[in-house]
Amino acid sequence: MKKTHLLFLLAILPFFSQAQEGRLKYANKLFNNMSYYYASEAYEDVIERKVDSSVVANNIAYSYDKIGNTDQALKWYRFLKRSNSISKEQQLRLALLEREAGNYTESENLMASYTKEYGDLDVANDVIQSSSSISKLKQLNKNFELKEQTSVNTSSSEIGTNFYMDNNVILASASRRHMAVNTIFSWTGNYFYDLYRAPVDEDGQIGKMKKIKSKVQSKFHDGPAVYDSLTGYFYFTRNNLIDRKKGTDENGVIRLKIFRAKLENGKFKDVQELEINSDNYSNAHPSLSRDGKRMFF
Repeated sequence: MKKTHLLFLLAILPFFSQAQEGRLKYANKLFNNMSYYYASEAYEDVIERKVDSSVVANNIAYSYDKIGNTDQALKWYRFLKRSNSISKEQQLRLALLEREAGNYTESENLMASYTKEYGDLDVANDVIQSSSSISKLKQLNKNFELKEQTSVNTSSSEIGTNFYMDNNVILASASRRHMAVNTIFSWTGNYFYDLYRAPVDEDGQIGKMKKIKSKVQSKFHDGPAVYDSLTGYFYFTRNNLIDRKKGTDENGVIRLKIFRAKLENGKFKDVQELEINSDNYSNAHPSLSRDGKRMFF
């Protein structure tokens, strides 16, 4: 009987190995396609299948970092640090994430180690020099009162709030409210951003949001946006989608571009692409100087 069991195990072991290899191949394909949210899930599945963690550590750490899962990114960057296989770039990311998590002493130590091994870096020096200012900030009384905007915040991402006209804001949200078809951004696992406008009351609370539409409907990212009060134009980020046709770089990646448009009756009119754009790199997140003569992006 024991001999039969042994022969059975020997027979199925190659199938387990092939299944593990196939799943790892699939996870790597997602990673290479920048589908970091789904890649992180696939790598976790690979680990559950008893594949050595060191095989996926680099990619899963990067994936969690790119989707903003700080806890999991820290876990894997720390694993790489403990196993003495952390790269120069990974050590810098670990130091910055420790700082983001409030572990200031650990972040400072990692930055000091980084500069000792790789030389001075502006980011590292800033972190080291600002350690004393953090302790001072903790001693100060509150200068601001934070209030959550419960009317607009969701479990998804809301970003890029900018004022326009009198007591109105425009912002980008990834919640895809009231959409019949929901498109997922495989990088983050969230929906693509859409632009919304909403009134702001005297207490600073944002009212009901209404989606901004345009002649060039986009099923990908729209936003954030900024308003130029001198010209009446909105400048906004959008994926490289013009007349419903996708534009890609040489690797097939759809980059981001900056457009401008006028807002009339809740719709963007006269949508124009800025000349600074290119199919080969992204321009995004425009901001304007007070006099409207300079754009930062």
